[in-house]
Amino acid sequence: MEKYRELVDYLLSSYPNIIRPALGAIPYPYLIPGGFYTQQWDWDAYFMANHLCNRREPKPQYLKYWVDNFLSIFDPEEDTPACVRADEKVIRHPSLILKPFLARGAVRAMKDNHAEDWGREVFPKVENTVLRWEKVRRDEPTGLFFWYDSMMSGADNNPAVGDKPEDINQVLSCDVNAYIYAEYLALSEMASLLAYTDKAELYKNKAEDLKARIIEHLYHADENMFWNRRRDGQVIRRNAFSNYIP
Repeated sequence: MEKYRELVDYLLSSYPNIIRPALGAIPYPYLIPGGFYTQQWDWDAYFMANHLCNRREPKPQYLKYWVDNFLSIFDPEEDTPACVRADEKVIRHPSLILKPFLARGAVRAMKDNHAEDWGREVFPKVENTVLRWEKVRRDEPTGLFFWYDSMMSGADNNPAVGDKPEDINQVLSCDVNAYIYAEYLALSEMASLLAYTDKAELYKNKAEDLKARIIEHLYHADENMFWNRRRDGQVIRRNAFSNYIP
């Protein structure tokens, strides 16, 4: 118990490095894994903010801040970057694009902060980030989504996604499709809570359609495994992070 207490004290003492106040072009307080960076990164801070929502004394405001910080660099005609920088520099490199977690963050932030008016305000932008995936990163023949490369996925150097020139925008990965499926469900829930009945039904149906396509194209019942596949139909039988997300 003494060692446990020492560990808890150490973790609590690290809070000032991990929970940072607004800085420069980052308009709201933000979370940094390990306290090593000055930027707000996408899924790092997302997972941390969800943890703070689940604490005995919840701090759901940090998930709302997470959403608001990304929306501060939102452009409806561009991809939203994977990090928000204090120096106002917006990097829109295809390997560093916000992973599809924003809708899930927004719906929980709205519920846990009792912030329906805020949810109504941000819903169009959150929805746009998901529709952007449909516009630029969906394979029309299968209806599945693809990463630009493994760095974009967050699982850097994942051999089942790849980083070689022939891999760019070519791998229909299990993880990204599971993430988009979850985003559709989050948009449906958020729309329902906001009484946007038609949109709630629309995104529920999109989720069910994508689920069916994932099973049709990526699941192999004889192997009891989801495998990534290339857009030309080649199955990538590499046991990697992305296979286990669905």
